[in-house]
Amino acid sequence: MASAVDFLKDIETDGGEAWKPDHKTAMQCRDLEDFLKKAINKFNLIRSADEEWSRRVEAGSATFDPAFAKELHRLYEWWMDLYESGLDGIALFEKRRYPVEGANEFRDAFFTATSILRTPVEMIIEAMLEDRE
Repeated sequence: MASAVDFLKDIETDGGEAWKPDHKTAMQCRDLEDFLKKAINKFNLIRSADEEWSRRVEAGSATFDPAFAKELHRLYEWWMDLYESGLDGIALFEKRRYPVEGANEFRDAFFTATSILRTPVEMIIEAMLEDRE
Protein backbone atom coordinates (compact mmCIF):
# COMPACT_ATOMS: atom_id res chain seq x y z
CA MET A 1 0.00 0.00 0.00
CA ALA A 2 1.37 3.40 -0.94
CA SER A 3 2.04 5.91 1.77
CA ALA A 4 0.75 9.45 1.79
CA VAL A 5 4.30 10.61 1.02
CA ASP A 6 4.43 8.36 -2.07
CA PHE A 7 1.04 9.67 -3.14
CA LEU A 8 2.23 13.26 -2.81
CA LYS A 9 5.40 12.46 -4.79
CA ASP A 10 3.26 10.97 -7.57
CA ILE A 11 1.13 14.09 -7.68
CA GLU A 12 4.25 16.22 -7.79
CA THR A 13 5.72 14.15 -10.62
CA ASP A 14 2.67 14.20 -12.90
CA GLY A 15 1.39 17.60 -11.85
CA GLY A 16 -1.83 16.04 -10.55
CA GLU A 17 -2.79 14.97 -14.09
CA ALA A 18 -2.78 11.19 -13.57
CA TRP A 19 -6.54 11.05 -14.19
CA LYS A 20 -6.26 12.43 -17.75
CA PRO A 21 -5.50 9.19 -19.63
CA ASP A 22 -8.44 7.41 -17.97
CA HIS A 23 -10.70 10.38 -18.64
CA LYS A 24 -9.65 10.49 -22.30
CA THR A 25 -10.37 6.76 -22.68
CA ALA A 26 -13.75 7.14 -20.99
CA MET A 27 -14.64 9.98 -23.38
CA GLN A 28 -13.58 7.87 -26.36
CA CYS A 29 -15.83 5.09 -25.08
CA ARG A 30 -18.65 7.61 -24.82
CA ASP A 31 -18.03 8.64 -28.44
CA LEU A 32 -18.26 4.98 -29.44
CA GLU A 33 -21.56 4.66 -27.58
CA ASP A 34 -22.92 7.67 -29.51
CA PHE A 35 -21.72 6.05 -32.76
CA LEU A 36 -23.47 2.79 -31.83
CA LYS A 37 -26.68 4.61 -30.92
CA LYS A 38 -26.78 6.26 -34.36
CA ALA A 39 -26.02 2.93 -36.02
CA ILE A 40 -28.79 1.16 -34.12
CA ASN A 41 -31.30 3.91 -34.94
CA LYS A 42 -30.47 3.74 -38.65
CA PHE A 43 -30.63 -0.04 -38.63
CA ASN A 44 -34.04 0.05 -36.95
CA LEU A 45 -35.33 2.44 -39.63
CA ILE A 46 -34.13 0.15 -42.42
CA ARG A 47 -35.46 -2.94 -40.68
CA SER A 48 -38.85 -1.32 -40.00
CA ALA A 49 -39.22 -0.31 -43.65
CA ASP A 50 -38.28 -3.82 -44.76
CA GLU A 51 -40.71 -5.50 -42.36
CA GLU A 52 -43.58 -3.14 -43.17
CA TRP A 53 -43.12 -3.56 -46.92
CA SER A 54 -42.89 -7.34 -46.53
CA ARG A 55 -46.12 -7.38 -44.49
CA ARG A 56 -47.92 -5.34 -47.12
CA VAL A 57 -46.70 -7.58 -49.95
CA GLU A 58 -47.76 -10.70 -48.04
CA ALA A 59 -51.17 -9.16 -47.28
CA GLY A 60 -51.65 -8.18 -50.92
CA SER A 61 -51.93 -4.46 -50.21
CA ALA A 62 -48.63 -3.82 -52.02
CA THR A 63 -47.11 -5.36 -55.12
CA PHE A 64 -43.70 -6.98 -54.94
CA ASP A 65 -41.23 -4.63 -56.62
CA PRO A 66 -37.81 -6.07 -57.51
CA ALA A 67 -36.28 -2.58 -57.61
CA PHE A 68 -37.48 -1.88 -54.06
CA ALA A 69 -36.09 -5.23 -52.88
CA LYS A 70 -32.71 -4.34 -54.40
CA GLU A 71 -32.78 -0.93 -52.74
CA LEU A 72 -33.47 -2.46 -49.34
CA HIS A 73 -30.61 -4.88 -49.91
CA ARG A 74 -28.31 -1.95 -50.79
CA LEU A 75 -29.39 -0.15 -47.61
CA TYR A 76 -28.35 -3.12 -45.49
CA GLU A 77 -24.98 -3.23 -47.33
CA TRP A 78 -24.54 0.52 -46.87
CA TRP A 79 -25.30 0.21 -43.16
CA MET A 80 -22.81 -2.61 -42.67
CA ASP A 81 -20.07 -0.79 -44.59
CA LEU A 82 -20.65 2.39 -42.63
CA TYR A 83 -20.85 0.86 -39.16
CA GLU A 84 -18.74 -2.30 -39.28
CA SER A 85 -15.94 -0.55 -37.36
CA GLY A 86 -18.26 -0.47 -34.35
CA LEU A 87 -17.44 -4.14 -33.73
CA ASP A 88 -13.73 -3.34 -33.42
CA GLY A 89 -14.45 -0.42 -31.12
CA ILE A 90 -16.60 -2.58 -28.86
CA ALA A 91 -13.89 -5.25 -28.68
CA LEU A 92 -11.24 -2.66 -27.84
CA PHE A 93 -13.14 -1.09 -24.96
CA GLU A 94 -14.50 -4.34 -23.59
CA LYS A 95 -10.94 -5.69 -23.54
CA ARG A 96 -10.07 -2.72 -21.34
CA ARG A 97 -13.05 -3.65 -19.14
CA TYR A 98 -15.16 -0.64 -20.09
CA PRO A 99 -18.86 -1.43 -20.28
CA VAL A 100 -20.10 -0.27 -23.70
CA GLU A 101 -23.72 0.83 -23.71
CA GLY A 102 -25.55 -0.51 -26.75
CA ALA A 103 -22.91 -3.15 -27.56
CA ASN A 104 -25.27 -6.13 -27.43
CA GLU A 105 -28.01 -4.39 -29.41
CA PHE A 106 -25.43 -3.37 -32.03
CA ARG A 107 -24.10 -6.93 -32.28
CA ASP A 108 -27.67 -8.21 -32.70
CA ALA A 109 -28.30 -5.68 -35.48
CA PHE A 110 -25.06 -6.59 -37.20
CA PHE A 111 -25.87 -10.30 -36.97
CA THR A 112 -29.36 -9.68 -38.40
CA ALA A 113 -27.98 -7.62 -41.30
CA THR A 114 -25.37 -10.30 -42.02
CA SER A 115 -28.08 -12.97 -42.03
CA ILE A 116 -30.27 -10.95 -44.38
CA LEU A 117 -27.41 -10.33 -46.81
CA ARG A 118 -26.39 -13.98 -46.80
CA THR A 119 -29.18 -14.68 -49.31
CA PRO A 120 -28.48 -12.97 -52.64
CA VAL A 121 -31.24 -10.50 -53.49
CA GLU A 122 -31.56 -12.06 -56.95
CA MET A 123 -32.64 -15.36 -55.34
CA ILE A 124 -35.27 -13.54 -53.29
CA ILE A 125 -36.57 -11.72 -56.36
CA GLU A 126 -36.70 -14.93 -58.38
CA ALA A 127 -38.60 -16.77 -55.64
CA MET A 128 -41.09 -13.92 -55.22
CA LEU A 129 -41.72 -13.66 -58.96
CA GLU A 130 -42.27 -17.43 -59.19
CA ASP A 131 -44.83 -17.24 -56.38
CA ARG A 132 -46.79 -14.61 -58.30
CA GLU A 133 -47.15 -16.83 -61.35
